[in-house]
Amino acid sequence: FWFTMNFEPDPATVPPELPILEGRRVLVVSRYEPLASTVAAQLRSAGADAFAAWLPEDAIGELARARHAGSPYDLAIADAGRGG
Repeated sequence: FWFTMNFEPDPATVPPELPILEGRRVLVVSRYEPLASTVAAQLRSAGADAFAAWLPEDAIGELARARHAGSPYDLAIADAGRGG
């Protein structure tokens, strides 16, 4: 047994737009791949140019690559709570 119900979003619960992220370059770093990918996807949906890295070495390499390419990151978000 199953059924489908379609609802329109309630304007009171729709998150506000985040124009401050529009066009910003954001590096997301987490050893937990689903977390990094999800956060990067959410940032992209808010207009950011987000990149996810799973290893610290990859993040450092990406930061250096972006800087040398003349397009450094505006913000880095790191999951410091996961050891490894």
